Amino acid sequence: MNRWLSLFVAIVFWSCGHADDFDIEDWIDEQVGSGAVLSVTAMHVDGGEVIPYGGGETAPDSGESPDANTQFEIGSITKAFTNLLLAEMVARDAVSYETTIGELLGDDFTFANDAVGGITLLQLATHTSGLPRLPANLAPTDQLDPYRGYDEEALLEGIAGARDKQPLGNHYAYSNFGVGLLGYLLGQVQGDGYSGAFATILLGEADNPLAHDLQADRKIVAPAGGFDITRVWHVGDSPDGKIFWHNGGTGGFWSFFGFRPATNEAVAILVSGDTEATGVGLRWLGFEPGQPPAADNDRSLLGQYNLNANFGIGVYEMDGRLVAQASGQMPLGLQEVGDDWYAMDVADASLHFLRENGKVVALELAQNGMLQRAEKSSDTAAALTKESVGKSRDALAAYVGEYPLNPSVKFTIRLAEEHLEAMLTGQPFFPIFPQGGDKFFYKVVDAELHFERDEHGDVDAVVLHQGGIVQRAEKAN
Repeated sequence: MNRWLSLFVAIVFWSCGHADDFDIEDWIDEQVGSGAVLSVTAMHVDGGEVIPYGGGETAPDSGESPDANTQFEIGSITKAFTNLLLAEMVARDAVSYETTIGELLGDDFTFANDAVGGITLLQLATHTSGLPRLPANLAPTDQLDPYRGYDEEALLEGIAGARDKQPLGNHYAYSNFGVGLLGYLLGQVQGDGYSGAFATILLGEADNPLAHDLQADRKIVAPAGGFDITRVWHVGDSPDGKIFWHNGGTGGFWSFFGFRPATNEAVAILVSGDTEATGVGLRWLGFEPGQPPAADNDRSLLGQYNLNANFGIGVYEMDGRLVAQASGQMPLGLQEVGDDWYAMDVADASLHFLRENGKVVALELAQNGMLQRAEKSSDTAAALTKESVGKSRDALAAYVGEYPLNPSVKFTIRLAEEHLEAMLTGQPFFPIFPQGGDKFFYKVVDAELHFERDEHGDVDAVVLHQGGIVQRAEKAN
């Protein structure tokens, strides 16, 4: 988990009408004017005409506006490139969609969970492999570049130990781990690595660079809770036809690309700053969210489970689905993968609920090849017992400012319409709620911010309490 603050970022779908109701220029001006972003570039392709948009600066106080040559990080949009590469290699008979991890890594490679070796390339591409979002052995040292230093040796070690002593599900669960492994495996088959494999296709150095049928990339292969997925794209609905899209996010950057074949339109948005681009990109294309399927959760699992006096796991419902929240951590979605077995989507961990005479009395946490028992102590998760108290807008304004934890990481506290929001460097803003005195709590993660005052009564520091971590930061302004 992120040593500073492990926050879960959910995609927020905007319920809105046609793209005619939306003005991208007004949105860019609003984001730049508020200071939420440094710069934005966007593009609308309509019937073959390319219309560019942009605003802000390429660097603070540079006076230089972004243009077609300005570089932005696009994050997970590269997953679309990897999946297109897979389709090309299938078309060239280099691999098949049913080729497994085990076949490509060879007979000498061993898995802690034999089922992991049977994961197919198609399952990696469509996030249905059962692998967690991130490998268990990823330990970021740079919050703005968390994958730095995670090399081939670490990747192979991560897949060798994945889902140890846990059932392997095949439900949709977005996995950077899975698609990153896919890119590595395709590079090994090609023989010169991922970049040399894909570059030959992009540069036209390979014969017939688009050997596969692009229409096949739009075939829906699985539902994904609120939208569908193809081998390459997420799929949403609009009044004017299906929207095929992908997004991305890295430390300080957000990206979105989407297209609608029925109207021959495409949009791209690249952001340097703290504004996530997915919602606005889908809004621009007139996305209309569908009705999510009704939840049928086993409510007997709900409650608080304690491994020891200082660490517990709360199980509760959030937005219609079961989640588990460990002390000091974010809530993680749970997916049933066997009788009373539930896998976590993000972490390489699962919960096995234990019953006596049909009643749930405990759970086992399966993680890192270990099973740890936690007795059920309450039918209500501890995270749900926190209640917010009222504070006036003037009282909240006293906490606004910047609080550096170290030279490269700081908390920024700002005042929204009705509440405070806190942002840690490299992450978006999240609301925090007063619980009395100068104490505030997050709802997206089991963490609290305790503000301190000087002898004059002015707020001069904040202390992060998250699990067993306590970090103090003095106010800079």
